[in-house]
Amino acid sequence: MNIMNLRTKRLRVVLAGLLIASAAATTTSVMARDAVLEQLPKTSYPATQNADLKAAREAIVRAASGLGWELREESVNQLKLHYNKQGKHMVNIAVDYDATGYTIRYLNSINLNHSVGNDGALRIHPNYNRWVRNLIKHINIQPIGSAQ
Repeated sequence: MNIMNLRTKRLRVVLAGLLIASAAATTTSVMARDAVLEQLPKTSYPATQNADLKAAREAIVRAASGLGWELREESVNQLKLHYNKQGKHMVNIAVDYDATGYTIRYLNSINLNHSVGNDGALRIHPNYNRWVRNLIKHINIQPIGSAQ
C-alpha cells in the first residue's frame, strides 16, 4: 500500500509539472502572436518630389498592388485597401492622402488576433505592423509627380 501511495504521489507531481510546462508554453505562444497595433502618424512624400492628388493616388495604388493589396473602395482623398494572406489572414485599411503625404488607418481584420489589451492599447498579430511598414516603404519609393 505504501509503494502505491508513493507511485501515485510521483505520478501526480509529474502530471502537475507537465501541466505547468504546457500552460507556460501556451502563454508564451499566445503572447508572441500579438503586438501593439502601430498607429503611425502622417507620412510625407519624399522632399524631392511634387505631388498632385492624382499622382499621389497612382503611387499608392501602384505600391499596394505590387505587394498584393487590393483596392476595394475609393472616395475623395481616401483609398480602402484589402490584404488577403493565403486565405487565412485578412485585413482592411484606409489610406487617407493629400498632396503632402498620407496616413494609414486600421479598419478591421480576420484571424489577426485584434483585441484591446489590459493596458487599453489595441493589439494585433505582429504581421499586420510588418505589412503596413512594408507598404509605407514601397509607397515612399514610388515616383510621385515630378522632381523638384
